Order: sequence, then C-alpha cells, then structure tokens
Amino acid sequence: MTVSGTRFRGRALRAAFLAAAAYCTLSSLWNIAPAVAEVPAPAETVPPADKGFVTKIVSAAAQGCTAATVAAILSAFTEPLVNRLLVKRMTFGQAFAEMTFAATAKFFLTTFPTNMLKFPVFEVINMILSFTSLSGSVRGIVNGFLFCTIMLP
Repeated sequence: MTVSGTRFRGRALRAAFLAAAAYCTLSSLWNIAPAVAEVPAPAETVPPADKGFVTKIVSAAAQGCTAATVAAILSAFTEPLVNRLLVKRMTFGQAFAEMTFAATAKFFLTTFPTNMLKFPVFEVINMILSFTSLSGSVRGIVNGFLFCTIMLP
C-alpha cells in the first residue's frame, strides 16, 4: 500500500471516530423515544433504605478499582510518550511514532498493580472519614495523612 493510501485510511479512521464521538455526545440532546404518559406513583411508597456502612465501603472500593483501571490505561500510554518528549527531547511526531502496542501493554502491567493499591485505599479511607463529624478540610488532611502513612512502606 502506498503512503498516501495509509494517510487516507488514518484520516478516514479519525473522521469516523470523531463522528461516532459527536453522535454519542449529541444523541442525548434529542428525545428520540416517543412520549410516554407518566404513571402516577402509588399512594403508599416506602422510601429506600439507607445504605449501610459496609455497603458504602465496598462501593467506594469498587469505584477506586474502576478509577485505577482507567488511570492505568491512560498512564500506560501517556507516561512513555511524555518521557520521550522530555528526556529524549524528541518531537511529538517522533515520540508518537516510537510508541507501540507491545510497549504500552508492557507498561500497563506496571501501572495497573500500583494503581490498584493506591486508588481503592484512598476511596475507602475517604468513605470511612465521611461517617465522621470532621469538617471537609480537616477530613482532607486526615485522609492525606492516613493514605501517605499506609502507602509509605
């Protein structure tokens, strides 16, 4: 395949990606579904029970795991790219051309376990402290102190 054919395919792929992103973003603006008559709520509704302590802690840990996965995926690509830009003094095009999926996947295996240690622990500490009567700024200081103390070793 010629170089111009490869460039065309890359541009077409980018255009398709941008079109899909625009569609997903803008599709919520229009109400595609037909209008449905609202059904009134029954007279006697029971309010949902408040989540318990353990449920909130497990939920916070799950949110931390999700955040750790997303952060690991992003940093597996961006950290090597930034290192090439700043340490090797490459141009963006040169640094981007050097990036391979194999290198990114290999670095993901480094970032994922460390993020899985950090993010859930922070979220759990934050959720535990939300049950205290501490003010927001004091809770943040205590959260930072506990997180750094636990994650230091």
